[in-house]
Amino acid sequence: MLATSTPAFAASGTTLAFDRSSYSGEGCSTISGARVSATDNGSAKAGVAVTVSLPSDYAFDGGGTTHTGTTGSDGSLTLPDILLPGNSNTSTATATASGAAAATTSLIGSAAPEAVLVTDSGKVTASGVGTSATPLGGTLYLTSDKRVIDTGNNAAVVSTDVAAAGHIYVTTGNTWTIPLRKSDGSCVLGSAGSAERPAAGVPSGSTPVAGVLFHTSDKRIVSGDSGATVCSDVDTWGQMYFNGTDRFVPLKLTDGSFAYLQNDMVIAANSVPSGSTPAAARFWLSSDGRIVEFNGNVWANNVAAHGEIALNPGASFDSWQMPLRKNDGSNVLLVNYGSENATTGVPSGSTPLAHTLFLTSDNRIIDGSNGKVLSRGVTATGDYSQPFQDSSWAIPLTQDPATCGPS
Repeated sequence: MLATSTPAFAASGTTLAFDRSSYSGEGCSTISGARVSATDNGSAKAGVAVTVSLPSDYAFDGGGTTHTGTTGSDGSLTLPDILLPGNSNTSTATATASGAAAATTSLIGSAAPEAVLVTDSGKVTASGVGTSATPLGGTLYLTSDKRVIDTGNNAAVVSTDVAAAGHIYVTTGNTWTIPLRKSDGSCVLGSAGSAERPAAGVPSGSTPVAGVLFHTSDKRIVSGDSGATVCSDVDTWGQMYFNGTDRFVPLKLTDGSFAYLQNDMVIAANSVPSGSTPAAARFWLSSDGRIVEFNGNVWANNVAAHGEIALNPGASFDSWQMPLRKNDGSNVLLVNYGSENATTGVPSGSTPLAHTLFLTSDNRIIDGSNGKVLSRGVTATGDYSQPFQDSSWAIPLTQDPATCGPS
């Protein structure tokens, strides 16, 4: 909301003013770029120490309700991002400086939505989803009335009467596919910008896996594109991963052995230790806490939990990170086949989500690469989605409006 600020005048000639008479935002979002300026008889005044105070239910990014800084050569001070509470409210922020009268501005927050997307460009409302929706993956949600909604495409309805969904599979641009099972047991494929289509050759009641794949009651992995049986005797599977050329899915077979899918080829993984659990791509988590590749290479030890593997933004080929929690509760980032990077600002015991993201025990999403808090009051998360060779990414979530604010 743009409006003209009314400055407060002081007898000394120093004047403080916010650049707007009011700032507005959605609950649990941020106000960015707010500025305070200092002038002396109409001319910009550098070097003025200004303190800005917020109401108790607001906060500056980084914590606290006060911020002190010094005006620059143009006489202005740009404030850190301001975090809004979840409730609808109107409050006042105040700027003070020695020898100057206080200046004020209004802070106007609307009620926070329940469904939001955390993206590379910030947190945005998941439009058209309503309440009690389930985040699926990318920009997709399953609504309370069983519709799959694509909030990234003007809330387009991907499918209706949906009982279960698998993992979204993204390749390039806005090209994605998600396997779905309807309430009547029939199976379909949802994809970007297209009407749902029947999953060819997939028996009623099958379990959606990822992309075009389904798991049948007789333990087969079937492609809903071709109707072909891709693999038989499959017990469990891990995360589908696209490295820029091929699609991989790790498997555990019913006899306890291991294999992986490379596109629609089944390749044995005989070097994976007995009792391991499929993790992602061509990796398994062994019973003794090792991340093991199909060929037996060990890339991490003492691992208690892992999140989704994901390409680095803009990566040209197979450049990825996977968030891990160790047995001692510490958190690290597994990077490109073996390097472990320490996380920043992630509390011990947090849950690894995807790429560099973690969910803390107090329901915050933190980017472990820089310690930035991306969301608060999180109640559920979906799958991370990022197109190949693209810097954009998204993860759908739901939040509690009562707790997603800064206080």
